[in-house]
Amino acid sequence: MDRYLPRLSRWASGRLPHWARDLSDTDDLVQDTLIRSVANLGHFEARGEGALQAYLRGAVMNRIRDEIRHRRRTPPQGPLDSTIPAKGQSPLETAIGAEVLEKYDLALDRLDPETREAVIARIEMGCSYAEIAELMDKPSADAARMMVSLAVLKLAEEMRRG
Repeated sequence: MDRYLPRLSRWASGRLPHWARDLSDTDDLVQDTLIRSVANLGHFEARGEGALQAYLRGAVMNRIRDEIRHRRRTPPQGPLDSTIPAKGQSPLETAIGAEVLEKYDLALDRLDPETREAVIARIEMGCSYAEIAELMDKPSADAARMMVSLAVLKLAEEMRRG
């Protein structure tokens, strides 16, 4: 194989289009093809001088065609489009979110039970003001809204104190 590797590399040079290459180059492709061909030498029939070189050249050509077909099916990897919004949070947003969540939990613990329940019902559970009024025995949805507004203000003050 040492004898055929340089010859096949020269022959294959330039046959794999630039757009079809990835991290490997033509020499890697030839070397990989030779390694695979050694495993299939049991199926090779020598039919004269130069038959092995022709067999190996055919194997390299088939591999080049496979690479070209593969690259045509695979979209090219280009630079990332910065206008596409990311799915999920960035590491900074995650860190800030964890910090704010910790402040929120600590501030919530410092609130009196009724204020805490109003905040949890509205912010965490997403209850409507009518549902909160019923849950907390308030006369109307407006009364519940006022109670929740004051509760959120108290929560914000506690978070600032942190």
